[in-house]
Amino acid sequence: MSGGPASGRRLDLDWLRVTALGLLILTHVTYVYRTTAWRVQSEHAGLWGELLVEALSPWRMSLVFFIGGAATRFMLQNRDLTGFTVNRFLRLGVPFAMAALLLVPPMWYMTDPLARGQDYLVYVMHTPMHAHTVYGYHLPDLGHVWFLPYLFCYAMTAALAWRFAPRAWRHAEALFAAAPVVILVAAMAVLFVVSDALLKPVFGRSDMLIDDPAGHVRAIPAFLAGLMLARADAVWTKLRKARVWLAPAALAAMAAALAATAIETASSQARSQCSQSLQSRRTCSTAIHPRCAISATPSCRST
Repeated sequence: MSGGPASGRRLDLDWLRVTALGLLILTHVTYVYRTTAWRVQSEHAGLWGELLVEALSPWRMSLVFFIGGAATRFMLQNRDLTGFTVNRFLRLGVPFAMAALLLVPPMWYMTDPLARGQDYLVYVMHTPMHAHTVYGYHLPDLGHVWFLPYLFCYAMTAALAWRFAPRAWRHAEALFAAAPVVILVAAMAVLFVVSDALLKPVFGRSDMLIDDPAGHVRAIPAFLAGLMLARADAVWTKLRKARVWLAPAALAAMAAALAATAIETASSQARSQCSQSLQSRRTCSTAIHPRCAISATPSCRST
């Protein structure tokens, strides 16, 4: 895991950054082919779209936050607190503001059927700019840039710890470097389960930073791992040796997730067909139409 000889850059992390952004684009394109309703849906949507999204979703944003943590670690080493803050504001804050104000509202306007015939500015001020209510305040929809405020806040918290708690920082890096790979992977997996299985069903996912406990429990460990491991050469050596069991374990976990998604999607489609069949039967019975021969599916006839 080495970088270029002259610049000292981690080329592997650069390629991971490119991969993460490419996967984000691929995932959002694939949303069009999911059976789950979205802003735009293709007539070719099907189970394959659900499976592809499920294969990418569990770790694509975790990869983004991991890269964000690693980049933060390298920048902290080369910039003072003021320079770091300015850099993060220009790289994260400005693109976020531009996207939230100039890109997300037109996306709503072009894809929302209720926007047809409405004045653009009137629609924007009453719909995407008031998409969320958090603690009594109306907040705009952040679209696909929701994660930028998370990265900015995490980076600034890390910068303050780097500047004002260097001893605690060195101790944390030492703990991460000494931890066995299996402990690091297991801890990350447990936190993901806590986020998705315990917190998300209760609090949901708002992606609004200040009221998103499930999102933070998923994002902070990945960011912290990148932050602590970016300069931990010993951990990267251990990771290379652990590939013999990490790769099969990852593939097995993905296969299990895809199987669960396929079963859930098929079950959901069957329930939807049953509901439509029963609704047609009730409508037909009420109308007493002479040609009312409703052919319910076998699994629905007994209900």
